Amino acid sequence: MSNDKLDKLRTAVRNKRDLDLEINGLEDRLQQRKQVRFDLEHKTLPEMFMQARVTQITVAKEGNLPAYKASMAPYYKAVIQADWPSEKQQAAFDLLDKLDLGDLIKTLIEIQFGRNERAATKKFLAAIKKLVRPDQIHARQGVPWGTLTAAIKYRYEHQGQQLGDDELATLGATVGYKVTLKAEEF
Repeated sequence: MSNDKLDKLRTAVRNKRDLDLEINGLEDRLQQRKQVRFDLEHKTLPEMFMQARVTQITVAKEGNLPAYKASMAPYYKAVIQADWPSEKQQAAFDLLDKLDLGDLIKTLIEIQFGRNERAATKKFLAAIKKLVRPDQIHARQGVPWGTLTAAIKYRYEHQGQQLGDDELATLGATVGYKVTLKAEEF
């Protein structure tokens, strides 16, 4: 291969390396900016709204920017993460049972048949309990985050039942306020 081709190849590899580094830097910066936005939405602005004793405020039109309305509303989110250690997940499931929310827990059972077990697969569909070996069954529990979030919100807003900080942490739940912005349309 000629030096000219090798030089072009090295240049292209450098360009790829530099592009990868630039993209990684931009992604890092984006994550940092999203964290700043989250802190503003969930901490700084709600505290300021509460101090001012308002739930809405409008920012007037400026230059080419339209007027914006900022509104504060309750915020709920709860997620029992699938990648949590099993002990932490079990603590969350136990707490749901204690709170009479055990029905939110869903169990997924996976059964695997080998490649040459087609006949057994068909028989299984007819008589599951007679054909399944214990080593073929894998059961996993979980709670859809939207369902869990809705249950937490319902407890707070309709039943007046609040959870302690430890209980919220156990359920991967956040309860607070969030300030959102919306451009005013004229």
